[in-house]
Amino acid sequence: MSSLSGSPKQTKTKTKTKTKRMAKCKKNIKLSQKCHTNGVINGVINGVINGDDNCESKDMSDKKAVTKSFQTSKKTTLRNSRTQSDNHLITDYYPTLSSTRKRLTTRALEMEREKLIKYYLIAKSDPKDILAVEEFGNKGKGVVALKDIMKGSFICEYSGDLVDIEKAQCKEVSYALLGAGCYMYYFNWNHKTWCIDATKPTGRFGRLINHSRKSPNCKTKLVESNGKPHLVFIALKDIKKNEEILYDYGETDKNAIREHPWLTST
Repeated sequence: MSSLSGSPKQTKTKTKTKTKRMAKCKKNIKLSQKCHTNGVINGVINGVINGDDNCESKDMSDKKAVTKSFQTSKKTTLRNSRTQSDNHLITDYYPTLSSTRKRLTTRALEMEREKLIKYYLIAKSDPKDILAVEEFGNKGKGVVALKDIMKGSFICEYSGDLVDIEKAQCKEVSYALLGAGCYMYYFNWNHKTWCIDATKPTGRFGRLINHSRKSPNCKTKLVESNGKPHLVFIALKDIKKNEEILYDYGETDKNAIREHPWLTST
């Protein structure tokens, strides 16, 4: 009876010891899983199944190996992380050669275009090798491209007499009394309204460029040279050979639009 009465206690103690051993071994298993050491895991599990009380002592050498492997892996990860971090900093603070070259090329192109504009303004002429005058039926004369013109390129100048607004308005009245059409472009410069009167034929192309509100391919740009304002035409997009040069006159006067519907319909 004494042996029977003691049996449950021994079983309980053995179960408790086994549970404690299982917990310790599971801890070793988790550490082993992090380092992917399958052999160590199998050894620990076999120890539990066989009821080996020396499971922990047998696996101490394996635990040391796992710890060493983990530390080596950690050092490798940190070293790789530093290398990636260094590369990232280099990329951030030192732009690539291609982007630098692109910026330099764009700036060089702008400088060349500015030089070309100044050349023609001083020479008081237009690039006749890329432009020509043609007849367009009801529209009359117009300007076409003899060559492909790249977006942003200088086309020609809107050339004429520079006058202030008072004189320009007097000229408009005199032209109307004579029944003659006029070519007058009003703009603001230095907080004052000015006008370029291109009514008088001079052989320049700018005064003959026709209007289009729906599909212009160039625009006017105000450029200062020798202390005076000049209006030049710049390509809004790539212009093909034999394509007509067009820009928006920008007319907003309701009476003018009523008399000339083509100002909004073309």
